[in-house]
Amino acid sequence: MFKLDIEKAFDNVSWGCLFNVLTAVGFPQKWQEWIRGSVCSSTISTMINGEAKGFFPVEKGLRQGDPLSPGLFVLIMDVLSFFISKLRDDGKIKGFCMDESNGRGEVTHLLFADDTLIFCEASYEQVLNILGTLVCFQAVSGLQINLEKSTMFVVGDVPNPDFFASIFGCKWSSEPSKYLGFPLGAKVNSASTWDSIINKFEKRLEGWKARFLSLGGRLVLNNSVLNGQPNYYFTLFRAPCSVLNRIERIQRRFIWCGTDDSKRGALVRWDLCRARKTDGGLGVRDLKSCNRALLCKWLWKFGVERGKWWRELILVKFPSSSSEWESKRCRSGFGMSAWANITKGYDTFWRVARVDPGGGAWVSFWDDCWVSNRPLAITFPRVAAAASERSAWISDIAEFQGLSGSQIRKKLSLFLICTGTCRTFCSRGCRSSRLIQFGGNVSRRRSMHSCGLSRTKESSPLIIFRKEECHWRIDAACALKTRNPLITCWRDVISRDVFGTR
Repeated sequence: MFKLDIEKAFDNVSWGCLFNVLTAVGFPQKWQEWIRGSVCSSTISTMINGEAKGFFPVEKGLRQGDPLSPGLFVLIMDVLSFFISKLRDDGKIKGFCMDESNGRGEVTHLLFADDTLIFCEASYEQVLNILGTLVCFQAVSGLQINLEKSTMFVVGDVPNPDFFASIFGCKWSSEPSKYLGFPLGAKVNSASTWDSIINKFEKRLEGWKARFLSLGGRLVLNNSVLNGQPNYYFTLFRAPCSVLNRIERIQRRFIWCGTDDSKRGALVRWDLCRARKTDGGLGVRDLKSCNRALLCKWLWKFGVERGKWWRELILVKFPSSSSEWESKRCRSGFGMSAWANITKGYDTFWRVARVDPGGGAWVSFWDDCWVSNRPLAITFPRVAAAASERSAWISDIAEFQGLSGSQIRKKLSLFLICTGTCRTFCSRGCRSSRLIQFGGNVSRRRSMHSCGLSRTKESSPLIIFRKEECHWRIDAACALKTRNPLITCWRDVISRDVFGTR
């Protein structure tokens, strides 16, 4: 893995490359003229003896601080992404795969602005191909790769890493590194990984201003500044209890004692400090709850952001069985410890979240929590076990156009309760019949009534349908054994007669 450092990224961008990329991407000519006028009109000045001595135009680079510059720089880096993808398609490099058995989920590079990671195998040819590609990119874009500050990281057992580092002209290391502030390859469950967060807490309190704050001022500083320090790590990693206890210990000492070493007793119990101000507390954030809530946000993103690249990688490693809202639960954290810790929050997530069915095209009828905070397969296991289409979507069973989510849940709950308690719906003319038949020439406009069905084996009625129209079917022997009627339902009956959607 190569971590590249780009020298003065914004200052060395070639304007010719930028305008060619804008044309290749397909931006309108008028819009390109606006960008050309904005970029080419920049001037700079030099300070001589503390005084600005004139202005002169520049011939390359993007303005620092201009909100348009990051977007234009991403277009330049997209050229490097295209070059590396071309190497992968031609078989000249091979990144790491999430699934080695069939080669799915291959990752060759990660780019975020000028932070670049390139992955390849420990091969002489692949390292040369990457080096040649970087030279071509430098010639085209004007950006210079600082190989002295770049690093080659060794993952696993790599023979003779000094040889590959000498080819690339950079140093190498096997220690965990950081990318975008997150540790790569570090043990996130180890307390030592969180030392940087602890150090940030302590540095915030070393300033002279904190020494002269009152109790109220220290409380405001804690709630507005200190509480937000670990949020970046909390969004991806589950903090160990020992780390949370250390952070809370620093907070308690600062609130009650300040920055000196005096040992003053706490005036309020800590659990009351963490209570909301409306409940008589001090409003100090509960770090454990905050950490769990930020991790649960990934579970929500996993269900909402379909088609995203990161979600596809997760599904390659942990494919979902039936629900589009859940991946396979991680039993082992090897290589995926971050996602393994995130999936531990599924039980907490479904206690407070519920899926809005919408059109029902991406919501599992049996395995998603869209009626209540429990899937229908758990609430009604016997009915789910008899379903012929166990992995059906909601749209496969019923059409909900024109109904809101709350109306759907009420109608479905009523139907399943009646089904589970030996009560179902039929037309008025069939209420006294032992044989209740749906399908065939049944009127679409039917007055629905609740049929009282006896629980005894002898008087259990039979509800039958045509075989080709059945959605699920309960075995007759099982139905008689459990003193339930033989219930068979199919899509049209549920959607038209029970839900009232047709």
